[in-house]
Amino acid sequence: MAHVLGQPLLVFVEQGLKSEGLLESRYDWMVQWVDLDPAIIQTNPCLGMVKDWTQRVLEFHESKAHAQPVQHQPAENLSEKTVSEILGQLKPGQLRALVLGCITVLGAAFTLGAMIGGG
Repeated sequence: MAHVLGQPLLVFVEQGLKSEGLLESRYDWMVQWVDLDPAIIQTNPCLGMVKDWTQRVLEFHESKAHAQPVQHQPAENLSEKTVSEILGQLKPGQLRALVLGCITVLGAAFTLGAMIGGG
């Protein structure tokens, strides 16, 4: 949800985990690969990344505080629209987030099914 809102993201991933391509820094978020050890968070690379991310979050909220208030239009009745009309109104970031969310849900369902089904 933060990605859809344009907020800066910081992702910690367990070292040695298989990358499926979504956990890369090129997708508008910072990724830090770490071992599962609480002490690793106190190391310079992690601290620097958290400090940089914190600065980005502060800048994001400061820019939103100075932005013009949004004029809200009356809500549309989505039940009268087709799926293609709804998808056509999405911004590119929203559409990308929707697709990534669907892929994540399908991947989780597949993984769960494989774990339960044993195959």
